[in-house]
Amino acid sequence: MPASSRSWEEALLGGPPEAAGLLPRREPMNAAVRIMVEAAREAGGPAEPDYAELYAPLQRIFTLERLREHVREFLRHGTRGSAADPAAGADGHAHSVHVAFLLEQIRDHYAEELSLKTLSQRLDLHPNYLGQLFQQETGSNFSEALNRRRIERATALLLHTDRRTAEIGAEVGYLDNSYFYRQFKKYTGVSPTELRQMYGS
Repeated sequence: MPASSRSWEEALLGGPPEAAGLLPRREPMNAAVRIMVEAAREAGGPAEPDYAELYAPLQRIFTLERLREHVREFLRHGTRGSAADPAAGADGHAHSVHVAFLLEQIRDHYAEELSLKTLSQRLDLHPNYLGQLFQQETGSNFSEALNRRRIERATALLLHTDRRTAEIGAEVGYLDNSYFYRQFKKYTGVSPTELRQMYGS
């Protein structure tokens, strides 16, 4: 492991809390991902876990102090809740039947062509209304939630199989490989190839 990565891991798990300014993204984020991936593996669980609790919050973390808190929280609770009931909200309350339907579609049919327009027709609702309802109840828009699910699944396949990245991208719903790379880097901070090189077994 490079010395810089080791020093960031030490900073995340212990050490003085003085560095609470804006993060230089790459090294500390990579160290955080390494710690959490290894913890998830050591904790057992499914052979190909999803990484929803790992990646999604990283996009909203900008200080070392907050990154530390996230890593420690993940280590305390592991990957519990990653397969939560799709009808349950972040606050534990049940979603409306329409939003629960959308979450179920994302969970089970993420690799298919999914859009608010087509799904709203099935529910006989206006797509704008359905989109607003989804945003209100989940705090995320539909396309972001769909992309997160696809990237989480792609991450599992990259880390637990030796399949080609283009094949993985197509399996999770990205037929355009360059678009898959762009979305993957947007949500994880690294490319699929970089992630596999850093954290693959």
